Amino acid sequence: VQREVFEGRSQRGRKTDRPLEWRLTLNRYQVRDIEAPRAGFPWHRDIEANGASTMIVGLGTAGRIQFAENTEGELDGMKYDAGAEPEPCVDVTLAPGDLLVLTGKARWDMIHRVVGEDEAAAAAAGDAEGRARMEIVLGCW
Repeated sequence: VQREVFEGRSQRGRKTDRPLEWRLTLNRYQVRDIEAPRAGFPWHRDIEANGASTMIVGLGTAGRIQFAENTEGELDGMKYDAGAEPEPCVDVTLAPGDLLVLTGKARWDMIHRVVGEDEAAAAAAGDAEGRARMEIVLGCW
């Protein structure tokens, strides 16, 4: 992570000798019922302000994150184009306590999304009570 931050700062003309700068976000996804599935989060690339590296800690129940190649050029944030749906090439299940670190291509060149799920899928993943799935997202510059 330190190397990624140093290289990212160098490439963007930021001072490389400053202490690490951290950002924190808490995302919460709740299963409501079969008609209102647990929300996901649409295709996006984390905005540059989040940091040179993004780290996601899974909390609550397991959740799926999919990655796809970004075929639409420069993207900083949400994918709003209603064109063809991206084809996932990596599918990761993040269990409670797991840490997913995004650097390099996964951080800057690919897009990702949190996959929503209905009550049946939540139960199949071991969440019969429909508890919330949460993620702590850390970004570092």
